[in-house]
Amino acid sequence: MPDIIDEKPNETEEKPLARASFSVNGRSQWEFSRVLLIYSGAVALIGIALLISYFILSARSRDALINMNLALLLTLLGMGSLLALAGLAVFGVLIGNIVCASRNQKTYSCVFFEDGMLVRTENEDGGTEKLLRYSEFKKIKETKRRFLLYLTGSLVYPVEKGELSEEETAALRRVFRLKSGK
Repeated sequence: MPDIIDEKPNETEEKPLARASFSVNGRSQWEFSRVLLIYSGAVALIGIALLISYFILSARSRDALINMNLALLLTLLGMGSLLALAGLAVFGVLIGNIVCASRNQKTYSCVFFEDGMLVRTENEDGGTEKLLRYSEFKKIKETKRRFLLYLTGSLVYPVEKGELSEEETAALRRVFRLKSGK
């Protein structure tokens, strides 16, 4: 694990509010993706069930097809295809993210200040360091176990509360402008 950084570069001495580190790997990616995997798998299964219904109904006889509501058959075919493809596509992307994260583990070290956080990223290719202002985050959310800092809709920094003291948790809640703990 990389050393925890202590101060912002080229700025006045400001005491950090908290320090934390976390890794993004296949396990953590699985944890964040599992609900979407379940939903996308269910959507794909519903689509496949609709396609099976279409094939069963259309495989009867020609007379049955003539008497059957053509709109119903086309709806089964269209919705079944759409749901199956969409569910499988999302499922595939999520599995790809999990596999990619398991191959290219990243470790983040964060130091939190009043106006932003300093993030050092370490992976196989080296590391980077950047200062992020809290105003740059799209959303900051608190759960029972962690603070979730969304830089974009899909890029999130999960800060485990278990690594923080009560004082650090309260200080971060204050600077993130969150009401109370979950």
